[in-house]
Amino acid sequence: MDVTDVKPPQKLGLVLADFSACQFCYIVDKDQERSRVGYKCPVCKYPSPAGRSHFNISTYSLINLTQEAFHSKSGLYEDREGSRTDAHNISVLLFFCALREVVLNHFVSKLCVAQGKSLEEHDKLLKNNKSYDRKRKKLLPSLVGCKWNELVGKVNNLVEFDCLELNDFLKNVSDKRNLFVHVGPGNLIDRALAEECIRHISPLLYFYVTLHNEYVHPYYFSQGQKP
Repeated sequence: MDVTDVKPPQKLGLVLADFSACQFCYIVDKDQERSRVGYKCPVCKYPSPAGRSHFNISTYSLINLTQEAFHSKSGLYEDREGSRTDAHNISVLLFFCALREVVLNHFVSKLCVAQGKSLEEHDKLLKNNKSYDRKRKKLLPSLVGCKWNELVGKVNNLVEFDCLELNDFLKNVSDKRNLFVHVGPGNLIDRALAEECIRHISPLLYFYVTLHNEYVHPYYFSQGQKP
């Protein structure tokens, strides 16, 4: 399936983010049978009381907004230097960058809960690490015990897509967003970049699902906790 061909009214969020979680061991996958009452989790063998979506509503909303912006009619944006670009391409990049932060925050929150941190501790950690880069470079390593690039390398050995390329792309779009905020888009945000944002949504989600299964799921599976 070519994700760029999925157009409204079909929701791309429902296509790409349809991950389900076991309510007992909290393994996350795309096993749609988990929504069936009584279905036994292949990992922990507990029967499912009901379906449980893994990602939050913000994730679905941002994916759908990215999709809508991508498929909207062109609308030219002219910056103060006179450079023109399609405003919808800018929106795609901005929504994608927001999605990148939302899924990181989601993983951090799930990990804090699994580690038994109180709501006050969780809120303090987020307050002291507000920016995306600080969460990625400081907060996350303090929770998992290894640096970001080590995490990327670890996930890269577990998945079928290139996490190193994904990591490079995330840095690239971050740089382009920062240039847009401080300078203007110029010719940096074009249709090709917008299309790459759409194509990188799925690997981004799988990256964080893999991190979840490596770092969150074991707490519940080994200790018998309920998420």
